[in-house]
Amino acid sequence: MRFRITLTFNQSQPVLFPVDYRFALAAAVYRVMEQGDATYSKWLHDTGFADGNKRFKFFTLSPFRFQESVYEARHKALRILSHEAQFTFSTLQIPMGEKFVQGLFANQRITLSQHGHTVHMVVKSVERLPDPVFTDQMVYRAVVPVVVSVRDREVHRHEQFLPPLDVRYEELLHRNLRQKLAVAMQTEGQPLTLAPDAPFRFVVIGEAQKRAFSVIRPDGQRPIIVIGYTYTFELEAPLALHEIGYWTGFGEQNSFAGYVEVG
Repeated sequence: MRFRITLTFNQSQPVLFPVDYRFALAAAVYRVMEQGDATYSKWLHDTGFADGNKRFKFFTLSPFRFQESVYEARHKALRILSHEAQFTFSTLQIPMGEKFVQGLFANQRITLSQHGHTVHMVVKSVERLPDPVFTDQMVYRAVVPVVVSVRDREVHRHEQFLPPLDVRYEELLHRNLRQKLAVAMQTEGQPLTLAPDAPFRFVVIGEAQKRAFSVIRPDGQRPIIVIGYTYTFELEAPLALHEIGYWTGFGEQNSFAGYVEVG
């Protein structure tokens, strides 16, 4: 399911909006869930959809869209000249359904605070968006960086973030999608019926753009730098893998990375 969330700004003056807001937005969505349904949000935050030690939140977020904005290099922020902003919340079809998600966000107050800029907003409307028609072969645009990483502790201390043309990228992306699907099916009490040798072909169209953004550590220490890539790609895969990638994000860190649009 995808929902267009429209918000209005509390401030009467033009708003200075942090450019690197993705982690702050994900945190704000968690707060909305905590205020709207404490039991569900606690389970989502503490456990989520789990596969051993790895947990998935199973939602992803689009960038903000503004009617009019200007980048101010002096403040490293966007000056928003309109009174509204929008983003898209994308998640699996959950048992609680559409009304549950709309109820979570309705009339909520959302505050983003990042790098000295604080913005107060109120949810004006929550609109369910139409579902795409999935086929075995689709073209997507990664409008939020897709993150794929490897960690070899004998060679590197930290993760290595891979570009999409790396020879390991397709396999890791495929493995990540299958793992998410298996966890989603397990949560619903159903076995994964996808054949291990089902076709999977990933092709980047055009040039990939490298994007680096900071993630605030839970202990408040120095932020972690995460690297992802935006690009257009063609994917041939079973329908179930298309759906899990579209609804919950491609790659890793999907609460703030991996959001795609069709075409």
